[in-house]
Amino acid sequence: MAYLEGKDLFKAVANHTEFNTLKMLNRASVSPEYENLIQGIKDRLAYWLDDSLTAFSSYLGISLSGTKNMRVEFYEDVSASTAASMGTSDGGASLVLRFDLPKIAQVYDSTDASWEQIDALVAHEVIHGL
Repeated sequence: MAYLEGKDLFKAVANHTEFNTLKMLNRASVSPEYENLIQGIKDRLAYWLDDSLTAFSSYLGISLSGTKNMRVEFYEDVSASTAASMGTSDGGASLVLRFDLPKIAQVYDSTDASWEQIDALVAHEVIHGL
């Protein structure tokens, strides 16, 4: 009996423990076909964000002072109309950058050109966070 209770507890934890909307123990919530795309975005995102902020400062004269928390979410919604969005949480204290994987996958083919399109999309969304 204790085994079954422990097994049920583990399943509950596995099905409800998330980080950035990704299941940490039970990854069934994100299709395996998106794993390379997610990793590629994670590998490049800090550079893209820094590049965006530098460009805004250089070309538009917009510079930020201070810091703000940002959460990145990956999700799958085939009916979504946008590939990415920028919003806030915690009453505006934190930024939330969301990527809809099916939409992003439409331009992703692991070439430099497709990464540049996603970079441009990130820059577009970051301007909403300013």
